[in-house]
Amino acid sequence: MTLAPSPDANTDVAESGRLSGESLSGLFAREWYYSIELKPGQISPGAGHPSVSLTRQLVARSDVQGARCLDIGCMEGLISTLMAARGAEVTSIDDKNKVDQIRAVQSAFGVTFRYLPGIASMHLLDRLEQDWNLQYASRDGQRPGSHPDERWFDVVVCSGVLYHVWSPLHVLGAARSLVRPGGLLIVETAAIHSPRAAMTFNFDGTNYIYAHPSNTWFPSDTLLDHQLRMLKLEPLDCVHLGAATPDSVIRAAIVCRAVDHMPATGAEPDMEAMTRNYEFIDLVPLRHFKGAAGEPVGYRPGPWKRVMRPDIGTCDVHQTFKAQPQYAPEPSEMVLRLGDVE
Repeated sequence: MTLAPSPDANTDVAESGRLSGESLSGLFAREWYYSIELKPGQISPGAGHPSVSLTRQLVARSDVQGARCLDIGCMEGLISTLMAARGAEVTSIDDKNKVDQIRAVQSAFGVTFRYLPGIASMHLLDRLEQDWNLQYASRDGQRPGSHPDERWFDVVVCSGVLYHVWSPLHVLGAARSLVRPGGLLIVETAAIHSPRAAMTFNFDGTNYIYAHPSNTWFPSDTLLDHQLRMLKLEPLDCVHLGAATPDSVIRAAIVCRAVDHMPATGAEPDMEAMTRNYEFIDLVPLRHFKGAAGEPVGYRPGPWKRVMRPDIGTCDVHQTFKAQPQYAPEPSEMVLRLGDVE
């Protein structure tokens, strides 16, 4: 599949994307993940997923104005639209091709962002590398790859992806490798609330955790915290949906800062040593971790309770969810309305 639309194609969205009643009804007949208002009072038939409220909360507290942002698993571009409306330069990718819905959303909200469809998570870095090289080659006097600073992002969002993939650590590593030092990675996923660092398969021998064929692995919140820090990320804040009772399924959203070290506690002396093997190096592209320099991207913690580790100063995800009441989203947070974007 070719990469589309290009930045030039995005320019045409505002001109050619005006929606008639007929075209709007045709669009609404398609599969929608998000509920998005395209005309006053006319909302796409998405499922109104409450989990998007978590991602919206963390993105709203991140300073994305003027930032280069990547939205992994963007679907119809709800989060991409919110970031672009705040002045971010956004690249959005998904394994599906929803170019018509994306164009309609861009037209309705008056935003543009680069959309690359048909990119499976295992090919994320290769396809982005291909796209970068195509962009560089099209510039007068520029050689492919001559702008390494543009190969990293200030903010990367990976929402609703990890529990659909066969190798969550691989996808986390790829996402992490695209964040510059001081940048932010926002992860939202279904997880298991447990003090054990464990990965649970969707089928436990008797029942399915999430009865959908695209669901695979569910990390515990303890394992997710550990792996994020192993990938040189500092958890800053987190929020969840679902009752955090032992071994319950929750939706967890975590915002982390990319750093140059592994924030290991005294109980984790072998964290770095665990990454010194060919299997880890093959799954997690450490060679990409050194990104462009820049000031830390600002983040303002939410009003909810956080439990911080006094020894390393990071947010303890499991203990925070244990102590924190689950987030209670407003119905408006599950729908992107025209009035949400100024």
